[in-house]
Formats: sequence, structure tokens, C-alpha cells
Amino acid sequence: MLPDIDEDYFIGNSEEVKFRGVWESGTSSAFSITVVSVVIVAVLFLLMRLWNSYDMSMSSTCPRKPGKRAGSIRSSSDLYALQNCGRPVTIMYYADFCGHCKLAKPAFDQAAENSNAEMYVCEADPNRQDAILTVTELHEMQVHGFPSVIKYDGDKAISYKGERTSESYKSFAEKPVPT
Repeated sequence: MLPDIDEDYFIGNSEEVKFRGVWESGTSSAFSITVVSVVIVAVLFLLMRLWNSYDMSMSSTCPRKPGKRAGSIRSSSDLYALQNCGRPVTIMYYADFCGHCKLAKPAFDQAAENSNAEMYVCEADPNRQDAILTVTELHEMQVHGFPSVIKYDGDKAISYKGERTSESYKSFAEKPVPT
């Protein structure tokens, strides 16, 4: 029934013998399992609340364009939130090493200042150590080169194929997406 233990460890002589602070009966193990289960559930509940509060701040609420300039995308979660926002968003993907990007970005920024459309820039160089997007993610977003200007509206993504001028970027951003 009980393992062979020196008599010094026993307190009392009944069927429920206490040694080293643990009762040798069925109730203590059931109680321990219940306490451990409650602690695990509480920890999981807190983790879920933390995750949901993080998720709410990044993807459920859509970021808004700050003022009258092109917004800057700083993380992949912000980018995914903008793409799935449910309203038209125009994003320019660029890389610092790209000469065409250096010429196109000021025109895109000026278009964003003069436009009522939501326009953002995303530094998406996958070769950088602190890159926010991988090559695979860029291909999934239909970015195959730099600079790429893409308008997202729901599940539709339309690539810009016009001149790299402020007026043409503005008209592309403000033009409704065909249904």
C-alpha cells in the first residue's frame, strides 16, 4: 500500500498517513489537478487577452493616413492591416538602393499631399537585415520589382503602370477600383 519508508517520516497511524506534508489519499491528487488546471486556464486566458489586444491594435483597426503626407508602413502587420481594411489603399513599395525609387518617391509623396486618397510608402527591401517583408511575402503581394505602386481594395490588387509623376499617381489613387 505505502512504499517502504522509515517510521520517522510518518505522523499518526491511520489509513490516511501524512508524510512530508502530503496526504496519501485520493482527495489531495484531485485537488492538485484542479488547482493546476485552474492556473493553466488563467494563464491561457491572460495570454489570449494580450494577443487580442495586440491583434486589435494592429489588424482589426485600420491605420489612418497621418495628415496630408504619405503614411509610412513600419511593420508587416501594419501592411496586412491596410491591405485588408475594406477601403481603397494605395501603397508604394520601394528600396533605398533603387535609383528609380529615389526618383519616384518624391512624386508619390507630393501626390499624397494633394490627394484625399489613402497613400502609403513601404520600404520593402528584402535584402536588409531589418526588412519587414521577405521575398516570398512580396511576391504574394504582387510586388515583383521596385518601385511598385499597388492599389488594394478588398481582395483586389491593381498594379500601377503609368508615368512616375505626381499627377498620375494622384489620379491612380483617387480613381475607383473597377468591379
